[in-house]
Amino acid sequence: MILLWDVDSGLAQLDKYFHSNDNHVIAGALLGVGIVNCGIKNDCDLALALLAEYIDKEDSSVRIGAIMGLGLAYAGSQNEQIRSKLTPILNGDNKASLDVIAFTAISLALVYVGSCNEDVAQAIILALMDRSESELGESLTRLLPLGLGLLYLGTQESVEATTEVSKTFNEKIRKHCDMTLLSCPYAGTWNVLKVQHLLGQCAPHLEKGESHQGPAVLGIAMVAMAEELGLEMAIRSLEHLLQYGEQNIRRAVPLALGLLCISNPKVNVVDTLSRLSHDTDTEVAKAAVISLGLIGAGTNNARIASMLRNLSSSYYKEASLLFCVLYIWGKGYWLLLDIIQSASCYLRRRWLE
Repeated sequence: MILLWDVDSGLAQLDKYFHSNDNHVIAGALLGVGIVNCGIKNDCDLALALLAEYIDKEDSSVRIGAIMGLGLAYAGSQNEQIRSKLTPILNGDNKASLDVIAFTAISLALVYVGSCNEDVAQAIILALMDRSESELGESLTRLLPLGLGLLYLGTQESVEATTEVSKTFNEKIRKHCDMTLLSCPYAGTWNVLKVQHLLGQCAPHLEKGESHQGPAVLGIAMVAMAEELGLEMAIRSLEHLLQYGEQNIRRAVPLALGLLCISNPKVNVVDTLSRLSHDTDTEVAKAAVISLGLIGAGTNNARIASMLRNLSSSYYKEASLLFCVLYIWGKGYWLLLDIIQSASCYLRRRWLE
């Protein structure tokens, strides 16, 4: 990430990690190749040349690193070579585990984001239909509907045909897919009817095994995030969901608030997230910590910095929560802001000299 878009220096720094004996390190290096090449147009296609040979490796972590590296490197490019290499993994590759198939769908969706590509959509749909009953109950399977949603991001009515097809899916994933296909195509449109429909999905008590209310809550934030009046109304609706919603809804509300107010630390939202970061439900607290990072990103907000510092002291015995706090505070944008500030002070001193 430090060498983002600097292909020559980035690949030179990453090269040593390819010789590691740890497959997770190799997977991280492959992902790093994708990050360094993100959005870079090069006649040599260095990212494709480096990553293509790893997508058929036996180790799933190495395969996922290469596959996601391709998705990041060629995001939005609609590169046919990437489609021809990744589509067989979705359909017909018996060696592919569920996690590899799920991240392949996400990678293809990143390459073809907002394109409504029928071939990619059909490949993801077939992959969903081929999943067994036990696999449909796995959380990783939900990345397949997300891939479909990204294909239709911001396209609105273009998703109707795929929505009809989704009605034939297994009941374990059908509603989850419906919520995703309702949220992504209308992201940023402030379509009141869609927001009302998503709110309606949060009202009933869930039957055992259903998981679609979380995506519905996030969908409200996605649809309302681009319009100021809609943003305020959505925040108020989310506060009601927080008070009266079931546990799975409460776990999604902090993330929805973070999505609504990225780099926009509204006082009332900061207060709500601060309260939720001490919630008795660990999942709610984690989501609140991550959302504090989202709303404070790039703002150097002193209040959020103080909150994160206090949280790091409060959760020193809770490993997972402490990791979230340190990632957002120590490894995230605060470190970047410190570097920027230090650089600006150095340049100012040099100018004065």
